Amino acid sequence: MKVKYEFSGIGAAGAMLAMAIVWLAVAAAIIAPMIVHIVVCVKANWAAMLIVGLVFPPVGWVHGVGIIFGLWG
Repeated sequence: MKVKYEFSGIGAAGAMLAMAIVWLAVAAAIIAPMIVHIVVCVKANWAAMLIVGLVFPPVGWVHGVGIIFGLWG
């Protein structure tokens, strides 16, 4: 006996919605710390850190995450 699987209906729509939410969450987790890094560096007039964080994105991302979680100012 051969089983035929069909991907349609509410199950497929739910899976697509779940994947969209996951992608949006990942995008927000990547972009938000960089925005925080840029805003804080511009407000503090900290040009060297701004440039380093933009040339080496992991530095800016870690700096932004640290500010979000209150590890440093």
